[in-house]
Amino acid sequence: MIEAVSRLTSHDTSIEPEPIVFAVLIASMLVDFVRWLSLKRIAAATKSDALAADALHFSSDIVGTALALCGITAALYGYPEGDALAALGLAGFIGVAGFNIGRRTVNTLIDAAPKGLTEQIRSIVQAVPGVIAVEALRLRPVGAEVFGDIAINVSRTLPLEKAAAIEANVAAAIAAGHPEVALTVTARPIALDDETILERILLIAAKRHVPVHHFTMQEIDGRTAISFDIELDSTMAHGNAHEIASGLEMEIGRELGSDIEVETHIEPLDSRQLKGHPVAEEIRAELAAVLEEMSATGPIRDVHSVRVRTTPDGLVVNYHCRVSPELSVGQVHDSVDELDRKMRGAFPIIVRIVGHAEPLHT
Repeated sequence: MIEAVSRLTSHDTSIEPEPIVFAVLIASMLVDFVRWLSLKRIAAATKSDALAADALHFSSDIVGTALALCGITAALYGYPEGDALAALGLAGFIGVAGFNIGRRTVNTLIDAAPKGLTEQIRSIVQAVPGVIAVEALRLRPVGAEVFGDIAINVSRTLPLEKAAAIEANVAAAIAAGHPEVALTVTARPIALDDETILERILLIAAKRHVPVHHFTMQEIDGRTAISFDIELDSTMAHGNAHEIASGLEMEIGRELGSDIEVETHIEPLDSRQLKGHPVAEEIRAELAAVLEEMSATGPIRDVHSVRVRTTPDGLVVNYHCRVSPELSVGQVHDSVDELDRKMRGAFPIIVRIVGHAEPLHT
């Protein structure tokens, strides 16, 4: 650049190009073009900054040679200033090209993600069902590959298996769109605005490993009152059981607010393993016939697969039946419970009866 400016200001430059100069420059351009094309392909395949810089070297040689040809051609036709202008153009090209390759190398050194890749991966992950939002995404190029980690938000009410499945789906979606990217996926549960009170209570109880059921919610003078049953080991000391129930109630109060009234009822969970054996076929057939007779006028149909076992505590009866698929869960439960009460009233020796209702096929 200094030499070009000097020649432009002195106006005493004399250039007399020979034919051999043109031949050498053209041959040089062809050789550099072949080497630039080969190196560019390898650099793109390996994502090597060193090879990319070397390819840029040959591309600058091609541009420099082309500008030199233009300059001496202009001088040949009586415009010696053209050579100095070509030199200025070449200096500008080297400056711009050097800046670009330098910026790319610095980005690699500071682990900057390839331009546009972050937005592309965010878009892919957001489209995966179950992903609420991408909380954090970090990418780090290492040669031809990109490593990093991504944190996604999922509903906290999801079971662990479902959250793990969403993580796997995110990893698969990223691999399908960008095979060169390997990310560690972490699912972080968050509370959603549309969570119901029941969902929130079930979540708290599940974290404390306390089975809960039979919920009742009431609105009393603008205040919500919630009651439900919890099941605890029947052999547990009541003091310990009450402590567990109180801890659950306090945790629900912190979650839902102090204006929520929470009441629990402790039920014994019989975890004993009763030893038993099937009763005589005559007894089983008698109980099956009574079950069929008692269900003849209600919504329960086709009592079948009746099994009766005797245990030290009494008889345990299991049976299957069919009901209309249009009935609600509550209606079916009430019907099965009514049949169970009738059977236990007729046969006090029955300590447990379990009815499994199946949809009636039409």
